[in-house]
Amino acid sequence: MQRTMQKAAQKTAHSINIFKVVYLSLILTTLSGSVIAKTDIYEKMAQQMQSYQNQYNKNNSHYQQQYNQGLQEYRDTYRRHLSDYKSRVEQQWGVAETSTPSKLVLYTPQMTEKLVVDYQQNRVIVSKQNQSTANTEDLESLLVDALSMPISQLSTRFEVEPGMALPRAEAEAGKGVSTLAESLAISPVDIAPLAKQIIGNQDAQGEVDAVERTIKVLSDHAQQIQQSGKNLDADSSRKELQYANQLKLERQRAEKYRKHIEQASVKAKSTSYRGSVNPSRWQRSQAYRQYVAQQSKANAVPESLIYAVMETESDFNPLAVSPVFALGLMQVVPTTAGIDVNQYLYNDPTPPAKSTLFQPPQNVLFGTTYIKLLYFSYFTKIDDPTSRLYCTIAAYNTGMGNVAKVFNGDSMSVNKAAKKINGMTSEQVYQQLLRNLPAQETRDYLVKVLAAMRYYDNELAS
Repeated sequence: MQRTMQKAAQKTAHSINIFKVVYLSLILTTLSGSVIAKTDIYEKMAQQMQSYQNQYNKNNSHYQQQYNQGLQEYRDTYRRHLSDYKSRVEQQWGVAETSTPSKLVLYTPQMTEKLVVDYQQNRVIVSKQNQSTANTEDLESLLVDALSMPISQLSTRFEVEPGMALPRAEAEAGKGVSTLAESLAISPVDIAPLAKQIIGNQDAQGEVDAVERTIKVLSDHAQQIQQSGKNLDADSSRKELQYANQLKLERQRAEKYRKHIEQASVKAKSTSYRGSVNPSRWQRSQAYRQYVAQQSKANAVPESLIYAVMETESDFNPLAVSPVFALGLMQVVPTTAGIDVNQYLYNDPTPPAKSTLFQPPQNVLFGTTYIKLLYFSYFTKIDDPTSRLYCTIAAYNTGMGNVAKVFNGDSMSVNKAAKKINGMTSEQVYQQLLRNLPAQETRDYLVKVLAAMRYYDNELAS
């Protein structure tokens, strides 16, 4: 593992200086392409960031208290509703397969049909309960409707999972992604043939595969919740541990159900059909290009970094939701990053509505602005731009305090960490992050985002 990380670090060292180049080009060029005075841009951004930093420092303790309280309230409400929903699904299907950041799972209101859109594996699965009266023609029609109807209208055919909010119709009109097909880079003329192909491909292992997917998700989520709980106050940490244990119990029930259906005498509860879609990473990313280009110019954040974060967070799933209640394409947590961005943009220290974060243009606005705050404000005392980029990427996943602790020990002081980082090379900073970040998830995240940046840099340059 260490050798793999070292190789990744060597590869990133040659490419990450693109952040410097792109940043300079962005600050020297207006939206119309004319060159303006570099000093004016630097001074304007510095003044803007310093003003926000002063306000943040002044109110930091108040914000931190608000973060912890609000975040826990959000999570408690979301998890309570999700638990009720999963109980209904489990009664019908044996296990409760639900959405993840890179996988959208929708059930019909009667819970007799299920649609899975797996953005990471590039596949679409439709299943029906064997007791359902739906035939293959009905399933094909359901699939065509699901892929072609506006995302805002999915609730006319499916029950929307707790924590999820469909974008408003007016937010879709004439802008970027408005259907699931578009989010998968499927052209309208290919929807019906794809649905027919999927229904013609019955999956004999469909029920077992669904159980296996659910077991893995429950295991991963329990581990993620346990890790995130370590960084909270005692009461919140206790609640996170309780929820992790609840997920472990769900996993045990799923494992028991798997043993049950693997018996030869047990008839399957459901029938599944699956098919693959084969867009490139670049093709899927381009559904959001207008938002990415706009926010890149507005915030002096490279397009490649925005695309890389978006891909790593959600695989371009516009309805992504995570167990820590991070929402949308760039997985913005309303009560942490959401509050920071609202405060910075609108002088409003409250979290954005979840419906806001499921609108792609707003999600990209919030996610990119948070990257800007991390890089140009919170980590502004880190001198080397590459070291600062590494810390920004890691903090987007795990928070500034956890990044600071990598260099400080127990202290979460970003300024104290900056002093130590400024005495290190960017390669040393990278290696220390990979060795000492508290969660393997964040270590992997840093490597993935940097690799994705290289990919999108190359695509943007071609």
